[in-house]
Amino acid sequence: MVISIEVAYYCATAVSIAHLLGQLCVGMITYCTLSYCYFHFVNLGETARRIRIIRELYDSKNGLTMEEILERYDAGDIIEKRIGRLLNNGQIIYKEGKYFAGNSTMLLMNRAMVLMKLVVLGKRSEFD
Repeated sequence: MVISIEVAYYCATAVSIAHLLGQLCVGMITYCTLSYCYFHFVNLGETARRIRIIRELYDSKNGLTMEEILERYDAGDIIEKRIGRLLNNGQIIYKEGKYFAGNSTMLLMNRAMVLMKLVVLGKRSEFD
C-alpha cells in the first residue's frame, strides 16, 4: 500500500525518480519499523508469561501461592503445548523420534525481525 501511494504521488507530481526512490526508502523503513513495534506491542500483552502471571494475580482476590503459580505454569506442560502448536502448524516435523524444522515461514519472519533490529538498533539483538 505504501508503495502504491508513493507511485501514485510520483505520477501526479513532477518529481524526479531519485526523489521517488528516496521517498520509497524512507516510507518503507518507517512502515517496517512501525510494523515491528506494533507486532511486539500486541504480542507482549497476549503471550508474555509475566504479563499473564500479573493479570492472574490481579484477578485473584486472595492472591496465589508459589505452588499455585507453578501448577498453572508447569514448564513441561508449556513445552508440550508449544510443540503441539508447532506440529499442527507444520512449523516443525516429528520423524523417527526427533523434531525437525518444517515450514520455513517462521524462520523467514525471524530473519526479518533480525534485519529490522539491525536497522533500528544497529545490532542483531537488544542483548548484544
